[in-house]
Amino acid sequence: MRDPRPPTLPAADGRLLRRFARFLRPHAGWVGVALGSLLLSLPFVLAAPVLIRTAVDGPIRTGDADGLARVTALLLAALAAELLLRGVHQWALQVVGTRVMADLRRAVHGHLLRLSPGFHDRTPTGVLVTRVTNDVEQLNALLTQGVVLSLADLATLVVIAGYLFGTAPGLAAATLATTPAMLVLVARFRPRAREAHRRARAAVAALSAHLHESCAGIATLKALRAEPQAGAEMDRRTGEYLEANLDATRLYATFLPAVELVSAGSVALLLWSGGGDVLAGALTRGDFYAFFLLAIRFFEPIRQLAQRSGLLQSALAGAERIASVLDSVPEVHEPRDLLPPPARRGEVELRGVSFAYRPDAPVLAGVSFRVGPGETVALVGPTGGGKSTALHLCERFYDAGEGAVLVDGEDARRLGLGDLRGRLALAPQDPHLLGATLAEAVGLDGADGRARAAAALRALGAEEWLARLPGGLDAPLSERGANLSAGERQLLSLARALAADTPVLLLDEALSDVDPETERRALTGLRRAARGRTILLVAHRLTTARFADRILVVHRGRVVEEGSHGSLLERDGIYRRLVRLQELER
Repeated sequence: MRDPRPPTLPAADGRLLRRFARFLRPHAGWVGVALGSLLLSLPFVLAAPVLIRTAVDGPIRTGDADGLARVTALLLAALAAELLLRGVHQWALQVVGTRVMADLRRAVHGHLLRLSPGFHDRTPTGVLVTRVTNDVEQLNALLTQGVVLSLADLATLVVIAGYLFGTAPGLAAATLATTPAMLVLVARFRPRAREAHRRARAAVAALSAHLHESCAGIATLKALRAEPQAGAEMDRRTGEYLEANLDATRLYATFLPAVELVSAGSVALLLWSGGGDVLAGALTRGDFYAFFLLAIRFFEPIRQLAQRSGLLQSALAGAERIASVLDSVPEVHEPRDLLPPPARRGEVELRGVSFAYRPDAPVLAGVSFRVGPGETVALVGPTGGGKSTALHLCERFYDAGEGAVLVDGEDARRLGLGDLRGRLALAPQDPHLLGATLAEAVGLDGADGRARAAAALRALGAEEWLARLPGGLDAPLSERGANLSAGERQLLSLARALAADTPVLLLDEALSDVDPETERRALTGLRRAARGRTILLVAHRLTTARFADRILVVHRGRVVEEGSHGSLLERDGIYRRLVRLQELER
């Protein structure tokens, strides 16, 4: 996936900062502690140079040992106070950063959950993982280190500059004469660094996507002996990431020494000009020492700001990518003219429905059929005909391009998504199991989840299989249920749909990976347990289709045949040919 690349104007950066600064508001108390401790520490920035000036022009010049001891004690106290306040500042900043990062991750993840399946179809999972992890971490650095620490550095600069110009305006002007050169360096560095960091963020997202794909499909890679190809692709993507980082490194290798050179030039100017003032008697030695120490400290925040500029560019690049996710709107959304929930009859109808995932590739074309309450209807036909799409339209994973999907007599687009999906339970061909145990995967939540899970599995004839599992219903599930076979995962998915106790069951090749005997037991149990519930199922295995009261043959996005198993066999049509191919005709 390629993210949009907003303009790199400062105004755009300001908009990004304002957009995400709201995440600091819930933690205003800690931000106040960070800023308050910073402000309290600012007077101590001047304490050491001023006390050294006092010591040089006073006790040291006059030989007053007691006076020198008092000044030294004050100096130690001032340094200790400054360090304590800076420690409080850093502690509060870390608390803010940790909490903001958690809030950001929750916000991005919550938005991803609200986005429609179409967005996730187009976007590699690894890219989204990078957004929620790496990019959020970078954005947190922008909001805390970038904003708060930069404010601290700027405040320090203002305090020091005020003292320098108040003490010796001419000498201060000469010392800071190189500042415009510093600004030019930063202005030239900023857009180049942003581009390098953009490339690095895009490269690490692509690398993460490939890594996720390789790990998720490791069995397929090994079966096809495709490890070399996967390794070569990883090398290519790692190379792109390396090159982007090397470009950034080369920029820093030029920029940071240039900043140091400009700082050194300022110090040299100060030594020449200030030393001349001391020799001429226009400036005391104490004033010169204080001035010299503060001038050196003045350029420390500038160097920090310059070094942090790279961090800011990386963080802004991450912020752009997070913004691109947050700017994505659900293609399927809650209706504005929400209807009151109709009675739960268990009726589903497609009325003149056309749909295409891409404009040039229609999947359904004017499909119409109705599944009455308590009826079981099977969709069969060649692969790619649009059968699974019809089920997804019922769930409103997508909206029909033309026509309407009606559930319980009302247009699904005018029902609340929660209410709509509370009427339908989907058992997909490739199920995703949620939960740490079998009971949680089937019963999901609720006080009676375990009881519902046990009843559903018992209804599907899975007692013997369940008894063989160590722990039974409490058997642990690994990630994606990988410790179960494909057929066992499908059986659990079907049990989950049955346990949901919805008026309508949508079964999408729900038993395609189980053996014929298990399929027979499951279908027999399903017919008994789901009596009175509406079932719309997709089946390539026609033994499953024979379970239905009515069969619709879908071919090239249209319903071309309709009837019972027996009546369709009497015709010389697509269904009869499918039966012959599967040797089901008796």
